[in-house]
Amino acid sequence: MVLTNPTAKRPRKSSWPGISKAGAIAKAILAAPPADALIERPAIVGSFVWGCVVPAELCLPTNQFKRTNRWACEKTYNRILEVMRQQLDFHVRDKPLPGRPRVHVVRLTSKAPDVTADWSKFPVDAIVKPMCQRSRKDGRIIRQRDGLGFLRDDNRRDSDIRTWWEPAPRGVGIVVLEIWTGTAPDVARR
Repeated sequence: MVLTNPTAKRPRKSSWPGISKAGAIAKAILAAPPADALIERPAIVGSFVWGCVVPAELCLPTNQFKRTNRWACEKTYNRILEVMRQQLDFHVRDKPLPGRPRVHVVRLTSKAPDVTADWSKFPVDAIVKPMCQRSRKDGRIIRQRDGLGFLRDDNRRDSDIRTWWEPAPRGVGIVVLEIWTGTAPDVARR
């Protein structure tokens, strides 16, 4: 699969090594201690549910996808969803995880993104409960996004999302997403 950034003026060849190789690279980087003293990896809460790797070039920062037209954002989101579904053994979860699941999203690139770049928006949106189509009073149909159904919502009350960056060799661009069970339902709602 050739991945290109739909917002780029000139398409460039993707640095995406493929799912299995990207997973091995990410595992090697995350198994080692953090490369910088400023990197703080969050503590693991609960048990592991599911994880995947996504090309970093599809995880656009907010200032980049806000300047693009809607179809380009939808196309990027659908590509992320396609890559995630390739690593999933079912289509969509029947019910979201109970309580307040913990989500770890780490960007492995040679250059650090801005702290407020919000590059994890599309991958996190892809694991939220899917919404169905509904019609408005005027008869128009509002299409809602697809999702894998792990989270009820990505707000602070329903999920605990931790994002950070770690350095990777030049030319490597991987985003790793891991879902953990997190806190129990009775603790999450207090």
